[in-house]
Amino acid sequence: MSNKAQILAALVGALEPYLGPLGFKYQKSQETFIRKEKDYDQRIVLNLDRRAGTNILFLMVGVSVRLKPIEDIINACKPGLPKRDLNWIPTATRLLFNLYPRDQEMDEWNLASEQDVSSYIDEIKDRIQRYGLPFLEKFKEVDELIACLESDTGDWPVPTEQQRAEVLVASYLFLRDRKKLQLAIPKLRRNLSIVRDGFYLGYFDEFLECLAKQAPEFAEVMRRR
Repeated sequence: MSNKAQILAALVGALEPYLGPLGFKYQKSQETFIRKEKDYDQRIVLNLDRRAGTNILFLMVGVSVRLKPIEDIINACKPGLPKRDLNWIPTATRLLFNLYPRDQEMDEWNLASEQDVSSYIDEIKDRIQRYGLPFLEKFKEVDELIACLESDTGDWPVPTEQQRAEVLVASYLFLRDRKKLQLAIPKLRRNLSIVRDGFYLGYFDEFLECLAKQAPEFAEVMRRR
């Protein structure tokens, strides 16, 4: 067993008694604890990366939520991607340390062997409890996700402006909210025309055209420019 595999096994073994009773099951292929419900998945991801030139691994924990009804709408317009990949894309995601208060420093979880896990495990569980679980509970709700993505702060739980736009439009469509679609689409297109010199705009327009075909009753709104 490799150094990384030993450390990961020790980490999973230490977290399972805490996360198991909360409904999370470890998925080895993704190095992730997952809690599955009818309309959403909640995930706690263990990212172990090697520090350059050393045998020391540093741990970063991520949290994410996948809202199935929203992703089903989006995925119907992504025919070129394998279903397995599409089913893994989260709707909202953050690294744990990005959820800390501004005055709290990033944790340094450096692991040279499985014995090091015991030095940090209480701290890791504390951060999951204080920051990770509230994130997972908040963003399992479509209304909470929309409220966050509608804000102009830029502090969104998505990696790109394009994904923000797609998730917002898919959420409004899921809720059948014609008024919000009418208001949002022109604004989102304007934003995307600026970001990276309009790099994402063409992809977003293709997405809107796909949705217009999926939901003909909203076609006029989707095609309005």
